[in-house]
Amino acid sequence: MHNRHPIFRPSTMANAVRRIGGRWRNQRGLTLIELMVVVAIIGILSGVATVSHLSHLPHKRLMGAVNEVMSDMRYARAQAAREGKHYMVCFYPGTSTMSVARVDVLPLINQTCTAAGATIIHTDNLAARFPGVTYSVGDATRVCPGATRNLNAGFMAVNFGWGRAVFNDKGSSITLVGGNALDNTGAVYLTNRDGTKPETFCVRVLGAVGTVRVFQWLGGAWV
Repeated sequence: MHNRHPIFRPSTMANAVRRIGGRWRNQRGLTLIELMVVVAIIGILSGVATVSHLSHLPHKRLMGAVNEVMSDMRYARAQAAREGKHYMVCFYPGTSTMSVARVDVLPLINQTCTAAGATIIHTDNLAARFPGVTYSVGDATRVCPGATRNLNAGFMAVNFGWGRAVFNDKGSSITLVGGNALDNTGAVYLTNRDGTKPETFCVRVLGAVGTVRVFQWLGGAWV
């Protein structure tokens, strides 16, 4: 009686081993040279990403400072309306800092955030938080839209009377206290000189309404 199953010859086993071995050889790992090429490509891509990040860092820092100034001014305006008190935002170009203060004693013609009749709520150090950002008009040759020059100082980085913006007990920007004029239609200018393309922004109070707006200088005009 013949065996119905085919005889498995040694030569057939050898061919199968070779075929399996061939497949394994086709799925081999990376050689040392190929691995070095991959590492080099990763290094190049990482370098490009780092350079791109660093080139955008000055802009990000400047925008952070601009947003901080806007936030503090809007906070002062909201608190003034909420509490029925006068609030001030004082700017100090020499130290690149700013303070928000509540006015406890009127009038405030010559009053700043450090005066006896004011209580400082908080102070922001822009220089520490946003390196390279300073109070400066940069390359701007025109005042911020709708703003006036400081009455005594001309075109400066802080164009508010006595270096501060004032909001009254209704949250509006004020221009008169006891019949005396306040130059509260000014602006504060910020620049970052660390970048390859310096930028300048201004933050100002729109008239008696008290709305806070920001504009950017684009080589000839504010937008």
